[in-house]
Amino acid sequence: MSLPRHDVICTRFSSDLQDPKSCADQEREVRAALTRMGIDHSDALVIHDEAESGTKTFRDEFARLVKMVERKEIRILAVDDQARLSRADNTFAFITDLVYSGGRFISTGEGIDSTQQGWELRVKVMELHNSTTIRELGRRVRRGQLGRVLAGLSAGDLPYGYEAYFIHPEKASADRRGPKPEKAIRINEVEAKWVRWIFDRFLDGWSIGAIVRGLIEQKAPTGRRRKSKWTARRVRKILDNAKYIGIWQWGKTTTLRNSTGKKRQQPTPAGQGVTHERPDLRIVEQNVWDKAQQRLRELKELFGCKVGQKPRGPKVHHLQVYPCSLLGGLLFCGLCGRPPQRTSPLQNATNSATNGNL
Repeated sequence: MSLPRHDVICTRFSSDLQDPKSCADQEREVRAALTRMGIDHSDALVIHDEAESGTKTFRDEFARLVKMVERKEIRILAVDDQARLSRADNTFAFITDLVYSGGRFISTGEGIDSTQQGWELRVKVMELHNSTTIRELGRRVRRGQLGRVLAGLSAGDLPYGYEAYFIHPEKASADRRGPKPEKAIRINEVEAKWVRWIFDRFLDGWSIGAIVRGLIEQKAPTGRRRKSKWTARRVRKILDNAKYIGIWQWGKTTTLRNSTGKKRQQPTPAGQGVTHERPDLRIVEQNVWDKAQQRLRELKELFGCKVGQKPRGPKVHHLQVYPCSLLGGLLFCGLCGRPPQRTSPLQNATNSATNGNL
């Protein structure tokens, strides 16, 4: 028994900074164009992809479309323009699979219809145009960020302990047109206090896990990001960030995407990064920083993965470094040299039975 086939209208906008009404506007334009083409769209299934980048094909709504194509459930897939469907490099393959399954693709704003001869070339050209445009946009954004960094201004992505502020607040009004107002960087003293606290506790011998628990127990502010929280990885990055001693690096890595839009960071070619000193933004004293880096190196030697070693499984058990009892790390067996181990009464009975003591 074959599944019912649907007419689908797909809309999308990229960022939560954009107007959510964009999807409704796209739907209106698509419906008007379908009416002019004599296509009944009254029962069309509408898919809104909100605040999702078109470079990702693993977003939920696009994955839903892929499943529908595989089950041959789509009769017509209509979009305002092809970029609303996807900006990735596999758009042509997706539309080809849609047509193969018996579906029809229509891009009303670009005049593309898979029932017309030569639709393949137009879809392929738009795929190349859309994917290249987003890469070129990234290059221009990076160029602008570099200019702000060289001028000592904020380029975004500030670490915990810092904040950006408008140099000319009067130019930051919401109704003002023109270039984006410039922002500089300064120390956020409330957060900087906790940065120093992290370094001090680390030098006192606290484990990174204990520092995380201390931050949570004392309700230390987590920063400007709404969903940020204290984790061992975040504390580790703070302890290893040279910006806290006034050495600011920018452009060490760049973003690389695969064909589905997944991202990873890779080092930039030599000479494309920027390093400059900002003594006015120093939060941690040099001697404290040097001691913390030495301790990080020691911990890496103890717990870090060695050549040929499995990804998990530290060389030294953590209880040998951070004992959890009063005599932990002080008592050892005179025969085997191992520390005493705590066992439950049930385990003691099991061990005695195994050794023939019962």
